[in-house]
Amino acid sequence: MTSGSYSSRFAPLVTSAVVAAADTIAATVKAAGATLLEGADPGELTLLDGKVVHPDGRSVAFRHAAGVVHWDPASLPDGVPARLYAEAEFSPRETRAATADDRINSSLCYGFVAEIVAVRIDPDTLEIEVDRVSSVHDAGTVLDQTLLDGQVYGALVHGLGGAAYEEFTHADSGQPTAATFLDYLCPTSAEAGFDLRTDHVVTPSPLTPLGAKGCGEGSSKSFPVAYANAVADALAPRGIDITACRCTARYCTSCSPRRELLTWHSTAATSS
Repeated sequence: MTSGSYSSRFAPLVTSAVVAAADTIAATVKAAGATLLEGADPGELTLLDGKVVHPDGRSVAFRHAAGVVHWDPASLPDGVPARLYAEAEFSPRETRAATADDRINSSLCYGFVAEIVAVRIDPDTLEIEVDRVSSVHDAGTVLDQTLLDGQVYGALVHGLGGAAYEEFTHADSGQPTAATFLDYLCPTSAEAGFDLRTDHVVTPSPLTPLGAKGCGEGSSKSFPVAYANAVADALAPRGIDITACRCTARYCTSCSPRRELLTWHSTAATSS
């Protein structure tokens, strides 16, 4: 279990400002609709199915109410702006600037994620293959299921890259030895074809109008840890002590008390 997505800005902050701006425009349209629904109180009206609707069942088309703003702005009640655009900001009291000693809480609210990773390891070469992954996120109110799932899948593959493939290496002289993608490996669809099961727990945030928390990078932080724990659990009976999140066959070989034998097996397997 980790803190999940951290410092996500779009779902908690940007969408909250969008809601505020939309509410301002909605209030203008309701006021305009009230001029067409004689005796109507704008506060009683609702926007539904392309209409401005009164509780007694009377209604007027949304486009006709919006047209009042353009064609007959003088009919609008005092204080109602004659425009169908709005600017808004969302600055919750819970967010604060950095302190004098440069401490800051950059997140308004926090999502959560729990993940389970199962791996298969070749006993001779120590090559690691991801077998199954289960990932459960609590990002608050789900604004768009498809986009959220895409963020989860993308973050998982980013985490896989950091945990098993991507590495800056250097020669003893300091010369980079991973200057191209032939040497700096990134996971592809072939490596990301493992069995993946995802789910979401919805606990709306009390600090945002929509209850959204954010989920942009959650699994990119939790997956490497779960992956390393799975590798450590699998190799512990062989006396291999895993102490780093980045686990490759080469790293596992370097941690083994049977290092020379394992290196020979790895070389033989590569040569064949």
